[in-house]
Amino acid sequence: MKMACSHIESCELFPELTTNSALKVWQTFYCSGDYSKCERYKKALEGKAIPITMLPNGKVLDTAYLSAKHQKKAKPAPVQATVPEAEFAPAQKPEQETTEQKSEVAASVVAASSGNQNKSLYYIRFKANGAGEQLQKQAQDILAELEIKVDAVLDKPVGNGFKWFILITDQATEADIYRAAIRIEELEGIEGQVKCIGLESLPTKL
Repeated sequence: MKMACSHIESCELFPELTTNSALKVWQTFYCSGDYSKCERYKKALEGKAIPITMLPNGKVLDTAYLSAKHQKKAKPAPVQATVPEAEFAPAQKPEQETTEQKSEVAASVVAASSGNQNKSLYYIRFKANGAGEQLQKQAQDILAELEIKVDAVLDKPVGNGFKWFILITDQATEADIYRAAIRIEELEGIEGQVKCIGLESLPTKL
């Protein structure tokens, strides 16, 4: 069992992560997971000042997600990261289409309807059977083909031989995430839909 971060009690952001459902993913992957990779933890070890708005991955959190108490303390951020709570699931297309065709059609629809070319970190979750580790590797390979890096991986047993697999990606466009999600759903052993949540939005030029 992994030990939790020893700086939890002194971390100003930790209470925000535990009480805000949109931010809990950071607690899972850093505070209770691999906290040695947390940028806040690293700065604390170096004795440096840590902005309340700094997320564990070093990005800047939109102050709107902080409690009123911490909003007053936070300075305006030059680049804001948002955590939209809306989930999306890959669009379903006729069976005669290939996986590649389906992913391209869905990606085109997303790009045309939203006009959003910003990049974001993404939370990707899927349920898989006993061959989950192999499917997880295949999912990462699909993301790699689309030049989407994976920052963290987590799996949780859910019974009956199934597990939830959760991937946190580096920055990617919504259209590319759609492409990947549809291809991942086509893998044998995947149960149900692949869920994707944007964790933050950043201009593509940054």
